[in-house]
Amino acid sequence: MTDPRPIIRSLFESAEDEEIPVGPPPDEPSPLAPAGDVTDAPEGKPEGEPEPEEAPAEEDDLQTKLVAFFRDNESPTDEAVHAFAEQNGMEADAMEEEIYKLLHSFATLGRNAEKADDEFDAEELRMGIEVEKEHTDNEHIAKMIAKDHLVELPNYYTRLKEMEGDESETPEEPSDNEKE
Repeated sequence: MTDPRPIIRSLFESAEDEEIPVGPPPDEPSPLAPAGDVTDAPEGKPEGEPEPEEAPAEEDDLQTKLVAFFRDNESPTDEAVHAFAEQNGMEADAMEEEIYKLLHSFATLGRNAEKADDEFDAEELRMGIEVEKEHTDNEHIAKMIAKDHLVELPNYYTRLKEMEGDESETPEEPSDNEKE
């Protein structure tokens, strides 16, 4: 099954993606620019403004390795986790801290997960959980994703079903039984 999200997004976007110019034309000064020559202005962030916090590349790489490790090892033993830590040049305790950070990021995945189920149409939520199970075997995560979609569009899964119905009207290969 193809990912329906681009199709759904296209329902809400214009047919043509026009490039909309932002700001004055390049040959005109911005009305917000100070008078005079601004070519001497220092580049970069204003003084005193803190740098945005970004995860170090090593942390991203480690998290990617952790996801792969748990994808490939459904229920790893403590010894397997410790061996994985050693293979990656880490102490077992430090690796476990990274695992807990990653687990927290998954546990807080949905922006609307804490909304009560009865704040959603029961049938839409049920359909959403089933659809999202295509991406995870964890019902809690499927429900979090479904709730996020339903907050944005309360009949998201009904529309998805209708769109998929439209796609199924295209001729398909006959089954083996139909060929006879």
